[in-house]
Amino acid sequence: MKKVLTVILSCFLVLGLTACGSNDSLNSGSSHSKSSSSSYKTPIENYCQGASKQDLATFKKAFDDIVLRVYAEDIEQDFYDAVASTIEDYGTYTMTCEVGKITYEATAEDLQELNDYYEQEYGESVSFTAGYSVEVKATISGSLDEDTETDSVDVVKYNGKWYILDYFSKKIHTSTAISETLKDVNTSYLNVAESLLKGIVNHDYAMYRQAFYPQYGKLYSEEDFKERYFNYEDLCGSNLNINYQMEKPEKASSTDLQQIIQYYSQHYQSQINPTEGYFIKYHLYFQGDEDQGSDTYQLLAGKIGDKWYVLNVENSRY
Repeated sequence: MKKVLTVILSCFLVLGLTACGSNDSLNSGSSHSKSSSSSYKTPIENYCQGASKQDLATFKKAFDDIVLRVYAEDIEQDFYDAVASTIEDYGTYTMTCEVGKITYEATAEDLQELNDYYEQEYGESVSFTAGYSVEVKATISGSLDEDTETDSVDVVKYNGKWYILDYFSKKIHTSTAISETLKDVNTSYLNVAESLLKGIVNHDYAMYRQAFYPQYGKLYSEEDFKERYFNYEDLCGSNLNINYQMEKPEKASSTDLQQIIQYYSQHYQSQINPTEGYFIKYHLYFQGDEDQGSDTYQLLAGKIGDKWYVLNVENSRY
């Protein structure tokens, strides 16, 4: 019998219930069992009611307006994909959620980290005023099967309303050591290239995404990240190890920069103005239990303002 953690969290909850199976998003302080205003329960209730009734409009009420704007098409497509997958495994179903105790209350430092994350990831200035990690017991009852699982959900308060935290990003690193490492990434074109590559090698999605310019990086969900690089397990076997090698960077010409400016305008409706750029070709080497393989990519790192970002990645096969 399939676990609800596998089906719900992999289908529905992967859309928005952050830190699946752990408490990574708001995890740098002490736990709490306090009773608070019930308003923080509202986005969880909307989420579950929308999933149960297959009502996209109710489901979307769980997320803030920035996330809804950035991921509008993704949310709709993923929602209906999740409905179809759940029906396939459970038959005609209903989904209920019991909101349990608050296990963690965000500190001022946590909230500032989240504010900074939204500004870098989405280019939006926000001010989160509260945040909780909450126990949620999710039950799915279908004509073919049923299951129950308890997990942790992160909710945050923004503009007087509560929302489930983010859409794709399952965890926001709040420990000082990790966050400081990530903040230093965008200081040079070599740093962003190495952040991308080390993210691949270490299976670290947060480090990988940190390298990208927000409008480009939002195209890569964590599932895309896994599919893009770890399908090599199918070819090379398990216990996959990945290594990389970078070639000497080549400075981008003014024509190259103008082309990427036009590309962002046409494809992302985003106006960027990189003042410098470098092309960096890199090779990925995959070694598994059964076989080995390699692939070659080329990225373009560009300087926008005083920060560097990966603006584009191309595979040599295309």
